[in-house]
Amino acid sequence: MKFKPLMLGLCLTTSALSQLGMADDSLGKSPLVDMTSLKIYPNSVEFYGITKFNTTVEATEVNIKATDIVEIMGAIKVINRGLKNLPIKVYIYFKHNEQWFMYGKTQTGDIIVAPWNQDVKTLIPWMTVEKMPLVLEIPTIYKGQFSAGKLKIYLAFSAHDKLDLFASSIKPITIKINNSEPSKLEGKFVAKEDFLPNPDGFGFENYGDVFDTDLTDEDIQDFLGKEQACYLSPKGKCILKAHVQSWKKMQINDSKGGHCYGMAVASVRLKKALAFKGKTKPMDFQSGATMTLELQKSAVRNMIAYYMTTQNLGIFEHYTNPANAQKPSEVLQTIIDKMNTNDPIVVIGVSDETGGHAITPYAVKDKGNGEFWVYVYDNNYPDDASKFIKINREQETWSYEAQTNPNAPPTLYKGDATTLDNLVAIPLSAHNNLAPYKIKDDFAEFRFAGQGLQMLIENWDEQRIGYDFEQEKHVNEIKDAEIVPIFDVGAPPRYRIPITDTTNITGDEMDKFIQQMFGITLGVLPGQKFERQADSSLFMRAGENIAEIGNINLVSGEKFNIAIHPSARMVYLNSESATKQQPEILLVANDKEKQQGYIYHLSDFKIVAGTDLMIMTSGTNLQVISVGGKEDDPTLTPLDSSTYSLRVTKLSPDGQRSARSTQLEVPVSVKTRIHVKQWADESDSSVRSGNKEDGNEGVIEVEVIGK
Repeated sequence: MKFKPLMLGLCLTTSALSQLGMADDSLGKSPLVDMTSLKIYPNSVEFYGITKFNTTVEATEVNIKATDIVEIMGAIKVINRGLKNLPIKVYIYFKHNEQWFMYGKTQTGDIIVAPWNQDVKTLIPWMTVEKMPLVLEIPTIYKGQFSAGKLKIYLAFSAHDKLDLFASSIKPITIKINNSEPSKLEGKFVAKEDFLPNPDGFGFENYGDVFDTDLTDEDIQDFLGKEQACYLSPKGKCILKAHVQSWKKMQINDSKGGHCYGMAVASVRLKKALAFKGKTKPMDFQSGATMTLELQKSAVRNMIAYYMTTQNLGIFEHYTNPANAQKPSEVLQTIIDKMNTNDPIVVIGVSDETGGHAITPYAVKDKGNGEFWVYVYDNNYPDDASKFIKINREQETWSYEAQTNPNAPPTLYKGDATTLDNLVAIPLSAHNNLAPYKIKDDFAEFRFAGQGLQMLIENWDEQRIGYDFEQEKHVNEIKDAEIVPIFDVGAPPRYRIPITDTTNITGDEMDKFIQQMFGITLGVLPGQKFERQADSSLFMRAGENIAEIGNINLVSGEKFNIAIHPSARMVYLNSESATKQQPEILLVANDKEKQQGYIYHLSDFKIVAGTDLMIMTSGTNLQVISVGGKEDDPTLTPLDSSTYSLRVTKLSPDGQRSARSTQLEVPVSVKTRIHVKQWADESDSSVRSGNKEDGNEGVIEVEVIGK
């Protein structure tokens, strides 16, 4: 790693100050730890940081070339006012590839770069401040070049001379440094595509962070067609239907495990200058970019998310269908035949029962004795031309060593002529001129979004589909149910279970519907470790009905249990699981005849111990039922109440309306029904942003309808 400071000790530039404080530059609101008592003060400070280079890019996460000159700067904002005016020391520590270092200064101003044992007491300060202001600007930390690799820089500080109080940034400033020279291929090749990881691959690695803006409403219209996707206003404006809005959210959340499929397709389209929303070249996406490697993630998020979603529109299922699946030798020949044509293979999908990965072939070498090496651009490894799949044409075998995520140990994917659906070759043309995708309504579809996560679904007859956490393998005991693998990094597959009844649930038939419930266990793959807990969500769709359980944060060995009806109209929430996880529940109900839909979003559950909640839609109404009470637990009384917060959104050709309320009550063993008495005015910008004042949230009433 090269540290050649060209300018040190300068204050933040005006342009940098204007950037700090923006959401994209926040390194997280961090807790403060008393290093003596170990008492934790949550959200005491907020750290900010950016890397600036080429005068046009300023961000917390960047990819650069080794010849780029970068400037790194930061700031610390006090949230806990008790820190103001205390003497503090600021620290910088970083991880270069897999090694930790501290970056400090001597009393004479000389810079120290030294290995670090991750003990905060050994850190050498970068700067000392006699009185902490509300916002502390950290002078230019570094300006210069870096050698190739990956750098994660953390900011930290201690208050008091004895290091009594300590806080560190939750997220790092992240810099991926790519080589300035293009990738090299040496030797003779059977076939080569006009493509190399450097400069034609992305300069950033596969990622799992998602934003609501990754896909637009117009993208969803492209995928589904206006008739299926929209309520049309009197002026012809598209208002996404309630279940389609949730479908859109699912497509975005699907990528929490990674965006490998989208990156594979988008990189080839950029190389071939194929238009995406009128943009054909890197410079159309980012000023000054002359190659794909120079593009920042923020410039192409929408394009990558768009092509990531195409795998969920039946493309992947077509190529894994037994009627279309190929032997390893046939996959090899298809790759060779299509190289240097207008329709190359853009995705090689490799998978096993724990997940899958999408990579892009660009060269084939004959190694003799029937073995061929297919060189691939693996988006987990930017600027790396050493990755290849081994295919033995005579033995009909293949293997590929890959990481399910950049922080996990490698996984060996492999297969043969008996496993035709775990090695597929998908051409560029499969992603062109897509016909509207029809959302099917003859099965329930389950999707668990998150890295290294799995689920097990069990019906009332104790038949299961999903991941058996004890046997550590997938099972499918339900007739005609399907396991559909997904090409994003280490993500669980999608499960489809045939259904026949999605009718309304009524009180007279409650017992019947309860006996149809699916019990679902969510958990983390054995041995999977996270730097922090993974915020994940379970999405279940049956026709136009949707049930979603979000804000699930699991670590290795932890489980979350919930029950959902096959119609997606009823969720049974166990009080113990809810107390531990604080989940959020979303139910979508539609009325086709009236052309309107409702989204019910429940959160902030506080459930009385010993009771559970049953949450269901009947027609387009919402009912919340407390299960438990005197007969089940004599320590409870009818006066005990569980509470929750609720936001209701109504969508129709007339537009969108909402209402919101907190601390709605459900007394023990009581059935309640929700009414919206008055809708908020969605034309008010404060309503749309969520910054509503009292009296501008709509009015929600709770009616007791039985015990």
